Amino acid sequence: RDEERIREEKPSIIALESISELSPFVPSSMQPKRVIGPTVKNKEAVIKPLKKLSPFAIVWIFSSMSKRWPTNEPTRRIKNTFRVSGLFSYISLTPSMIVNKAIACMIPLFKFSGMYLLPFIPIKEPNITSSVFTKVPKPGNMYNILSMKAILLKGFGGVENLELVSHFPNPNIEENEVLIRVKAVALNHLDVWVRMGALAVKPELPHILGSDVSGIVEKVGKLVRSVKEGDEVILSPGLSCTVCYDCLSGRDNLCKHYDILGLKTKGGYAEYVKVPESNVVPKPKNLSFEEASSFPLTYLTVWNALVRKGSIKPNSRVFIWAGSSGVGVAAVQLAKLMGAFVIATAGNEEKAKKCKELGADMVIDHYRDDVVKRVRDVFRDGVDIVVDHVGEKTFWRSIECLRKGGKLVFFGTTTGSSASIDIRYLFVREIELLGVYMGPKSDLIKIAELFERGVLKPVVDRVFRLEDAASAHQYLESSKHFGKVVLRVL
Repeated sequence: RDEERIREEKPSIIALESISELSPFVPSSMQPKRVIGPTVKNKEAVIKPLKKLSPFAIVWIFSSMSKRWPTNEPTRRIKNTFRVSGLFSYISLTPSMIVNKAIACMIPLFKFSGMYLLPFIPIKEPNITSSVFTKVPKPGNMYNILSMKAILLKGFGGVENLELVSHFPNPNIEENEVLIRVKAVALNHLDVWVRMGALAVKPELPHILGSDVSGIVEKVGKLVRSVKEGDEVILSPGLSCTVCYDCLSGRDNLCKHYDILGLKTKGGYAEYVKVPESNVVPKPKNLSFEEASSFPLTYLTVWNALVRKGSIKPNSRVFIWAGSSGVGVAAVQLAKLMGAFVIATAGNEEKAKKCKELGADMVIDHYRDDVVKRVRDVFRDGVDIVVDHVGEKTFWRSIECLRKGGKLVFFGTTTGSSASIDIRYLFVREIELLGVYMGPKSDLIKIAELFERGVLKPVVDRVFRLEDAASAHQYLESSKHFGKVVLRVL
């Protein structure tokens, strides 16, 4: 009878299978026997309902007790309950008078038309089959500040493993970290390789992809000094320990703990992402968030390849595979900025035209033309530097394009990671093979300055919504793009 009466009186907050499950909180007039106090033998019977209750249900219980019990009874009974259950050690109860007055003030807020309602929280009809019903706040309301919208990678393989969720936990920052509200995140082929599980390093699932992020500083740790809340920033995607010899020498990309945002660490396909303070760089003021997210990873890698490893000079002759890709666009612009003669490849006439607009002096169709022959027709001795990010299908042809003493800077294995080479050809011609893996984060500061001065220009092919991340991956894999593909986070 008591069970039925409680269901009828408070149907929008709590439903019970058995009144005994909440017996510690039921007024004494409704209890078949006393179960609260230091003499309770079955402590689990007291602890169990406490674990199930949400704070909202406890508020309802307090308000019910305050109407039926004497002034100090609720406090004494709740105190005894927590003491018996072993929870009293970390729950600090206020004096009884303060508790009772607080309850008395809260009751009018929740009382409306004879029912106790939680303000701003839509209440569904309870599931009578469950022992305790608690309402989970919807995404976006005032109680949901600890969750965010994100694209989760649930498994390795196709785009069907990318799933939109609306209640993934927000990142918790440390004292030296910054929480970023993501405005845009650019796609890279790294995202595709991680999604497919094609790399030796695989993240724990579920995972969040995304290395190139622009956004607004939402929160800073106590030790952060260089940025403040509200600053518009971009993120350097390389993560390192910051204290080893390589990190302190300005070569953090060689750190043995090096990681890339979105590789093992959760990335930017979400509303929020956290990074160390050292990874935050001011956003160029003249760029939109979509444009600003398009350059960190690609330009950082290409800068390392051409400037640091390739030692490019104004009289250098540079050959670039796939000049229409994200790294290809970066390589064409940086090589031309340094005064080099630039030869690029493209897959059709439209892309070839755009490569020339970016500064390429010559463009070769890598599908129809004999690339090595075309390069040798222009420079009989070969070129000084070849930029290869394609991998297996182009690696040996890249070597054949080089002059004696030339340098092959390579990164990425879009077409495969195995290659066959003639070792004698290399040492007789003293050809240098230089692998490139990202670049020092300090270089990104210089690159961002060049974008703000207008010397370098972002190239964004298409912008998708975050919810359409699967479609964006398919578009990237189709090779129809010229420049970067970006996700906008609303």
